Amino acid sequence: MRLLIADTCFWIDLFMIRETHHEFCYTFYSKNILNTKFIFPWPCMYETLRTSFVRDYNAVKRLEKELQNENLIKYGEKNIRNLALLEMFKFNLKYGLSLSLTDCIIREIIKSGRSNIKGLLTSNKKDFIDVCQSCKVEILDFS
Repeated sequence: MRLLIADTCFWIDLFMIRETHHEFCYTFYSKNILNTKFIFPWPCMYETLRTSFVRDYNAVKRLEKELQNENLIKYGEKNIRNLALLEMFKFNLKYGLSLSLTDCIIREIIKSGRSNIKGLLTSNKKDFIDVCQSCKVEILDFS
């Protein structure tokens, strides 16, 4: 079974019908959920469940239903969080790059190699291109 990780933008667009890339995300997810496991990192869940999202009753209902799917993996390993926090400070303070903690956590999950991730769903490939190339993870860009 193929394993993909998805950035916050994918989850928001998947569940909120009015989002720009909803149709792509919904179609992709629907076509692949039976033969693919999707990693939903906890920080992405925090970002997804922002105030504007939770005001959309139907989006919350769709997310609640999908969280019961065994092919949707909620991921939040403590060791990854600590490494990502250190990386976030390094990228932002030492290298002058603007990477969020969530982006750094996704990068660390990809770098860990333990998950055998085949692809990253994002509309922000510039923040992940280096780590995806070095770890041979395909970027599935829907921007």
